[in-house]
Amino acid sequence: MVHLAANIKYLRDKHNLSQYAFANLFGLTRGKIASYEVGTEPALKTIVAISRHFSLNIDDMLTVDLATNPPAVTEAQAAQARQLEESKLEKLTNEVNYLKKENSDLRRDKAFMMEQLERLTGKLA
Repeated sequence: MVHLAANIKYLRDKHNLSQYAFANLFGLTRGKIASYEVGTEPALKTIVAISRHFSLNIDDMLTVDLATNPPAVTEAQAAQARQLEESKLEKLTNEVNYLKKENSDLRRDKAFMMEQLERLTGKLA
């Protein structure tokens, strides 16, 4: 378990997770994660859960410095990453289209209000 503490921190940092967010993934407390990162050994079920979550071999998790020797990305992981990016892109596209429509509606409403204002000010003059 030479590299376990450093690997937990590496995985957390690599995935931009706070200790709190990382802990929530595994039903743990932030304090537990902090203690693991300084060398307290987690329960075997925790090591297994972390390894599975990040698609890592348990042996690599324990004995390989992942920061200097990251595991190769499998085709399944690459496909999953592509699918996630496509999903994000689709959500952004939908949001942009919604905002464009909303902007168009607001322009139409503004034009209508300006016409009404001109009529009212014309009648008052």
